[in-house]
Amino acid sequence: MAAAVHRIDANLPLAQVQTLAQAMTEALGPQWLTLNLIRLFAGAALLLAAIGLYGVMAFAAANRRRELSIRMALGTARADIMRLVLRHGGRLLCLGLGIGLVAAAGAARFAASLLPEISAVDPLAFGAAALLLAWVALLACLLPAVRATKVDPMAALRAD
Repeated sequence: MAAAVHRIDANLPLAQVQTLAQAMTEALGPQWLTLNLIRLFAGAALLLAAIGLYGVMAFAAANRRRELSIRMALGTARADIMRLVLRHGGRLLCLGLGIGLVAAAGAARFAASLLPEISAVDPLAFGAAALLLAWVALLACLLPAVRATKVDPMAALRAD
């Protein structure tokens, strides 16, 4: 690099000759590390939320096993049982998203007061996060719902 500059003009003083890519990497290194750590913690938080919701839904379905078995013994379709369990998860999801969006808007306003360069509320980011969490919650609720439909009503009623 320095040789190429000297061929053009040997009188130019040179110090710290580097490419633009090297300069950008050096200047943005700490920000990339912070961004990657935020991604890692956000992924861990999403995983913990999914595991927690799965645990709550599995516990709720297990506690309602007798009720669901009676419904199935009386002729309720498996799809209706699945809808019943998924509806309970949907209520939890709506409650959690409502509280989370209000808390996130408050946190964003607080962050905007500290950093005037950012907007207080970004509807695209909030919507994308809500959709991602709704998708993860649906997946977390699906396994307990399917498991609830696989219960043999007579065996479940005899066990209690």
